[in-house]
Amino acid sequence: AVSLRAARTSAACMAAIITKIDAKLSGEHVIAIDGSVYEKHPTFAKNVRIALTEIFGRRASRVKISLVKDGSGIGAAVMAAVASAQ
Repeated sequence: AVSLRAARTSAACMAAIITKIDAKLSGEHVIAIDGSVYEKHPTFAKNVRIALTEIFGRRASRVKISLVKDGSGIGAAVMAAVASAQ
């Protein structure tokens, strides 16, 4: 029950950001995700996908989720590069 709720909450957050960027979900979107729960939990990724489908319907196929290793390290490097450029 806890992991199902976590997956659905994660999907709701993803959907909110995507909707803010593209309200009609007219384009393709890729979400990079890093984390052992998403990667190793037996049903977490599937439950995220199910929740996105409940939210967006058929348009959920326009949302791709890509597992990225060391996402936090890469994100920190990008932020440092942007900060130093300013």
